[in-house]
Amino acid sequence: MLTLGQFAYALGAPTKWVQNTWAVLGLDPIYGEAELWRLALVRLLDRAMEVPLKQAYAMALEATPHAGLGRVMELRLVEEGALDVSVDWARFSSTVLAGLSRARTQYQERPRGRPRKEQLHGIAAARAYGIDIGLLRASLRRSPAERLRALDEDLAFVQRLRVAR
Repeated sequence: MLTLGQFAYALGAPTKWVQNTWAVLGLDPIYGEAELWRLALVRLLDRAMEVPLKQAYAMALEATPHAGLGRVMELRLVEEGALDVSVDWARFSSTVLAGLSRARTQYQERPRGRPRKEQLHGIAAARAYGIDIGLLRASLRRSPAERLRALDEDLAFVQRLRVAR
């Protein structure tokens, strides 16, 4: 079974198209391989010939069990035979199988919700904020008397700057 995202990715359709198609058909969504083949044919008929979804699904139900690789499927769009559509089943199969392969190997589900912000504490939070941790550590290595002497020197420097203005 595939997820909705993988299923839509394999079809080359938006997820909303897949959900709306199941709703129009009145069916419970099933995201298996058999349904992928059917909905791929429905999408092809819908996009190429603008066949209504219910009629396209009925044709897909008839066509997919009888289709074989290398065959050309004839689909009758009008009951009197006024319009026949040929589907090159080999080319159609390779498209569906390539989409299925892409969905299984390349598709990644989008994470739900907002991305979590990492909560930092202590030194890591200070470093992330831009505080020079090395300067703090160097200051803490000094004795309290040395720190007070450095503060007095800084204060005298600032006072000389104010007088110089």
